[in-house]
Amino acid sequence: MRVPVDGKMLCLGDFIVDVLSTAKDYLPRLKTGLKVASLYFQSREEEKGSIAFLEILEGLEWVNQLMDKRGLLFSGRLASDREIDLKIGGYKEKLREMLAAWENRDYLLIGDLLEYELIPFVDYLIIKFDEAMLLVRGEGEDVL
Repeated sequence: MRVPVDGKMLCLGDFIVDVLSTAKDYLPRLKTGLKVASLYFQSREEEKGSIAFLEILEGLEWVNQLMDKRGLLFSGRLASDREIDLKIGGYKEKLREMLAAWENRDYLLIGDLLEYELIPFVDYLIIKFDEAMLLVRGEGEDVL
């Protein structure tokens, strides 16, 4: 199976490795951005927090798209595990709460949601994507 990526057709295996590699590089940076924005909001530095927050929105959208397409990217547990479904549902619920907090200018709540909800979810994804990369390379147990 081939999939279109940036105007090229890649075989599905290469596409999966590319996505996992991107996630391995990007998720820790997203986590750092979430932490920075959180600290600014919790310190009541709303302007700096807002700037940092706007810089991470694209990353949050990328995570959303990735989670919506996980059935295409992965087989087995990562595509359909109940625990993962619950965590993704929780992540999306927290995004809705963050939108409401943003509309209400409740920056302290945004900081708390970033620190206590989104960062742990990103940590969880880092572990799952590391496990998936090991499996794709034939080095890990079939935990996915």
